[in-house]
Amino acid sequence: MSDLPNNITHLHTAATTLGAQRPMHLHRAPRSDDSRGGGKPRFVAKGHDAQLQDAQSQGLAVRMRLCNAPDPVEGVITRRDRYTITLRHAAGADTGLEEIFYKHAIESVLIKPRAA
Repeated sequence: MSDLPNNITHLHTAATTLGAQRPMHLHRAPRSDDSRGGGKPRFVAKGHDAQLQDAQSQGLAVRMRLCNAPDPVEGVITRRDRYTITLRHAAGADTGLEEIFYKHAIESVLIKPRAA
């Protein structure tokens, strides 16, 4: 036992004395690119999603053709996110009938211009 170096004993004592401290890699500062502080960066619409955002903000009518439905669906986009589009049907505008569609199930979207 006397052949062991003296500095091996510090491994056991360091673990007990430093047990209350967290390792440095677990302390994370808020991300500088996020104005909300600490969460994910804000979603920015690009490409086709920018066109859907414009149609939503202007209240334009859209016609969506779905992959597995023979007839297209018409209405106004009320909400959307990364994976879905919520559409208020043209027939249900008075009743507030809304339907959620998954983007992967949409074959095409026709954005109708506002009538002059």
